[in-house]
Amino acid sequence: MSTRDLILHHAAACFAATGLAATMGEIAAAAGVSRRTLYNHFPTREAVLEALVERQSLDFLAGLRAAVAMEGDFPAFLLDCCCHVIRESPRAPLALLHVGNTAAQAATRLHFGSPAIIAAWVDFFQAPYVEGLRRGQIGGDIALPDLMAWFGRVVTSYLQMPPADEAEIREQIGRFFIRALRPGLS
Repeated sequence: MSTRDLILHHAAACFAATGLAATMGEIAAAAGVSRRTLYNHFPTREAVLEALVERQSLDFLAGLRAAVAMEGDFPAFLLDCCCHVIRESPRAPLALLHVGNTAAQAATRLHFGSPAIIAAWVDFFQAPYVEGLRRGQIGGDIALPDLMAWFGRVVTSYLQMPPADEAEIREQIGRFFIRALRPGLS
């Protein structure tokens, strides 16, 4: 494991334990590196958090890519992706969206504001989205960036206040979000 990876690994535990109160000194100590070494890799605590959020977000997206494939119906694929994100996000190392944790709140803002993360999500959905448009499965007036923004809002709301089970989540998202994508059904 590289020094940078080691720092990020231990920084995740520090942020998860103490939120934004985690200091550079605590992160360095947890990683077993000097403060100088830490500062050589990351100039600020915010830079550590930003790198950590980007890495974990891209790792999470890789897991989504491996777990969910489009099998011909874009709205169904999008629903499967929503359910996967809602189910698996709380298991992520930083659990980015836990209500009340200041580090999680900061991480959420970084996630939704990161051009690299946004580009990776748009890239993931691009080919299925184009295929869904081609097949007439979604309205032609639905732009992918707008769709991704709503995807983020929907899953974030469920992560903060989830219903009892995935069947209920699937039914609600299907009725109130996914159905609106299909031409002539909204």
